[in-house]
Amino acid sequence: MERQTSIRVDGQKWEKLAEESQGLPFHPYEYDAGMEEDKAVKRIVDFLNHCKVGKVTMDETIKIKNNCETRWTALYMVKREQPSCFFTTGFLNGFFSAVKNQHIRERKCAALGDPYCEWESR
Repeated sequence: MERQTSIRVDGQKWEKLAEESQGLPFHPYEYDAGMEEDKAVKRIVDFLNHCKVGKVTMDETIKIKNNCETRWTALYMVKREQPSCFFTTGFLNGFFSAVKNQHIRERKCAALGDPYCEWESR
């Protein structure tokens, strides 16, 4: 695979950036953190638990009990008819698309009365 020597930003070539990068990949998804996918996923679950977003578990799906985003949504939004954890969904979607080339969809949401928020990958 041949590395790119220049990039386009707003229609301009940035060859100097290519020189300064010393052969490093430009796109962040090209970086290899040196860990397996499953280990990266475990780390993100540990990170979310460390940040106290709620009680995060993962098996076939990702579940968050007492999701902090849901608590704020319930306080400030009118009655919801669809899952509303937009930040968490976007964060997980970005992570899973980068690490596992999968997308995330929220199946259950505590803001809708479910006992926890749940996401599945597809």
